[in-house]
Amino acid sequence: MLIALVAGAIVSFGMAIIPGPIAVAVIRKALDDRYRDGLQIAISASGMDVVYALIAAFASSAIVSTARDAVASREWLIVLVQVVATVVLTVLGVRYFRATQKDAVETQRQEAQSEAKAKRLGMKSPYMVGLMIAVMNLASPTFLPTLTSIVGYIQGKEWIATDPWTNVAYAVGFGIGAFLWFYLLLGFLHSRRTRIPANFIGRIYKFAGITFLLFAAIIAWHVIIETRWSAVLAGG
Repeated sequence: MLIALVAGAIVSFGMAIIPGPIAVAVIRKALDDRYRDGLQIAISASGMDVVYALIAAFASSAIVSTARDAVASREWLIVLVQVVATVVLTVLGVRYFRATQKDAVETQRQEAQSEAKAKRLGMKSPYMVGLMIAVMNLASPTFLPTLTSIVGYIQGKEWIATDPWTNVAYAVGFGIGAFLWFYLLLGFLHSRRTRIPANFIGRIYKFAGITFLLFAAIIAWHVIIETRWSAVLAGG
């Protein structure tokens, strides 16, 4: 369970680097000298991440348990899954690394829209604003499938088990990892708010791109050195 907790934290920490509406909200509060508001947004959004990760983990467990025997007997299929993961991460990495100012503006627009909607509904507390932003993540058709795919990959590699308590540990770790990134980001920016360059969000995009490319390289390296190529070429 400890491994699942750590795995969830590492995955969510990496995903939280992507500059989405929640990160933008935290950045804005830090630069506006509203540290406490930013912290409350981070807490509520990370709490919702625990719920989403739990849903993804249980959904993935059902899929992995059903497909494990079929996949294990076809080594070429294991390689195919890892190659697809590498390609997806590479595409995302290039996309974020080459992000333009227009992308940054769009992310900020989404964050402002979420916060305005929360206030119209009477949710003026930063906790409620963070909750609303996190809930609106579900509007993205790729959000939950992405979470499910990632934990499915981890379970498929048997790095963590698929039992209920392990899923809970993974989900809790996921929330902790997300909060840790937002907390570090908030503290760093708040203490340097008068010296932050105007293109900081653009730099976050590039950092996210480098992170994706690094993960892609790690998976590709494991495919190269761990695959029994003779079995794959033989159709095993």
